Amino acid sequence: MQIEELRKYLTKAFLTGSIKTIFVILSTILFLPLIIKNIGMSNYGIIALATIFSGNIAFLDLGISKSITLMLGKSKSKEEANKIFSIGIFSTSVIFTIFIFLISILVFSDVPIFGSEINIKKNLFNNVIFASLLFLYISLFNNALIAVLDAKYLNHQVNNGYL
Repeated sequence: MQIEELRKYLTKAFLTGSIKTIFVILSTILFLPLIIKNIGMSNYGIIALATIFSGNIAFLDLGISKSITLMLGKSKSKEEANKIFSIGIFSTSVIFTIFIFLISILVFSDVPIFGSEINIKKNLFNNVIFASLLFLYISLFNNALIAVLDAKYLNHQVNNGYL
């Protein structure tokens, strides 16, 4: 019976993942020209730069979300689950705080984070850094919350790599 449940789950996951991918592709094809037309290519480039910057530093999760999923899935009591979640959120907060500190040092030292070829006004540069850090913050905490949902709905049992 477990094999049949696993097959159904994987089929559902494949279908929903495929629908999501198709939706993202179609919305990009439809909306990207409109966005570029309204805000301009250079402004869109700056937004893309902030998104790429925050995406490339998403490795700061350091496996915390997967650890939360695995450990919550194996927890025996609500108190133990709460402690695991609290430690995960605290660890994510510490990592994010350290990263903000390091980026602040680079920004105040006038290190060209995006390269020396890009001429961005100081105010705009600060806004790009702030937006990048905001994207990173949302991503890190979103990963932790998704990990809790994965554990609650036993998604950690699907991937044998986490057993």
